[in-house]
Amino acid sequence: MATSPLLPRTKHVALIGNFLPRQCGIATYTTDTYLALQDRFPDIKVDVYAMDDRPEGYDYPPEVTGSIAQEDRLAYLSAARAIEASGAQAVWIQHEYGIFGGPAGEHLLGPALALSSIGGTTKSPQRFRLSPAGAAPVREWDPRSWP
Repeated sequence: MATSPLLPRTKHVALIGNFLPRQCGIATYTTDTYLALQDRFPDIKVDVYAMDDRPEGYDYPPEVTGSIAQEDRLAYLSAARAIEASGAQAVWIQHEYGIFGGPAGEHLLGPALALSSIGGTTKSPQRFRLSPAGAAPVREWDPRSWP
């Protein structure tokens, strides 16, 4: 068993990204990451939330906990709520340009920032300054503005 300062504390991770059978390099990489985590750290629960880029979705294996329709903004919020309810202690987002919906993947942004409080509590909404790669100007995002 590998030794890691996080191992004793981290028992549940949510992994978001493309997943096989979707045919792309990130799907292969995310699937391999999931398998490596399961092999190396068998005591850690890993939930997979796969990105769907087509309306009919994919025939995912049972390892996939849920899917997120790439262009459905509310699907991201539903996934964030499911992740939060699951008790996941960390969220691993496997990113590549173009796999998350909205301008510069903006649909992922609101739920990702909402999930940034996993493991802690926030008594009041926080504002975050955002600057997506190649985008201007920097703007503030208020979590209260997300559905």
